[in-house]
Parts: sequence; structure tokens; C-alpha cells
Amino acid sequence: MRKLVLLAAFAAGLALALHFSKRPKGEGDLYAKSVLGKKGPKLVVEKWIHGPPPTEGKFVLVDFWAAWCPPCRQTIPELNRIAKKFADRLVVIGISGESESAVKNFRNPRIEYYVGIDPQERMARELEVRAIPYVILMDPQGIVRWEGNPLVPSRRLSEAVIEQILRGERGDGSAPGEG
Repeated sequence: MRKLVLLAAFAAGLALALHFSKRPKGEGDLYAKSVLGKKGPKLVVEKWIHGPPPTEGKFVLVDFWAAWCPPCRQTIPELNRIAKKFADRLVVIGISGESESAVKNFRNPRIEYYVGIDPQERMARELEVRAIPYVILMDPQGIVRWEGNPLVPSRRLSEAVIEQILRGERGDGSAPGEG
């Protein structure tokens, strides 16, 4: 029975990933309420898995994810690289609506950034997140400088995009080479 549930979760995640990858650019690819250029939501979790992150004076990247979500798993290695490369100016935080045990037992791929759980999904509800993975990147003043599914080709989140945002060269959420 467990294998059947895992297979169903994988199939659902794959269908979601294919759905995102085939959507035309700019056609509802946010899957949440846009807060770009506005004050982001207050960082709220029920519990930090390994202690609270040091966010004061830093950019904050929040990834809404779940252990059962294959596209979420796909983003973790890139977020690990981003967290390591920009650690002096940026804090990466994964927030899951799952139970503490589900998140603590998650091992593949290994998450190397801060993780919090919020079964009430307060931030996700405030942002009206309808699909995961979903990321917002806020500057040190709490203004959202990037938002979206980091896997959508028209909005792909990468180290290059992060570098541009940290330098203040962009804040519109577009992919490199776009307006």
C-alpha cells in the first residue's frame, strides 16, 4: 500500500512539473498572489528544525516545499548551492506544511539550509500559494524582489538571477535577458 501511495504522489508531482513546464510565458505562471515590489509576509513558522535563521540585514529566500513533491526535491540542490555561495548576504529558508517527523525524516536530497514547519501554512495562505515549489526572495527591508516557481522556464531561479538581485540590478522577477 505504501508503494502505491508513493507512486501516486510521484505521478501527481510529475504531472504538476509537466504542467508548469508547458505553460506559456507570463500566462499565470506565478500560482500565487503577486507581491513583487511590495512588502513580503512576516516570516512565520510553528517550529524551526535546526534553530532560527539569522535574517537581520540579509536577503531572505523562502521556499515553500513538501517532502512528497518531486519538483520540490528537484529545487533543493540548486537552493543548497545558492545558500552556500551567498551565505554572507542571503539566508535560504524552506517552509513545509508537513509534520515535524515528515520533515526530519526527509533525507534525499539533503537540505543544507534552514527549515521550518508550519502545518497551519500561514505564510503560504497569505500569499495564496496554489502550487509548490514556490519561492519569494525579499531584500533586507522585506521587499519582494523575486517570486514564482523556480522551475518554470520563463522564471527560472538561478545563481545568476540571485547575483543580479543582490547587486540591485533587477527586482522584477523576470529571467535573464528579459525586460
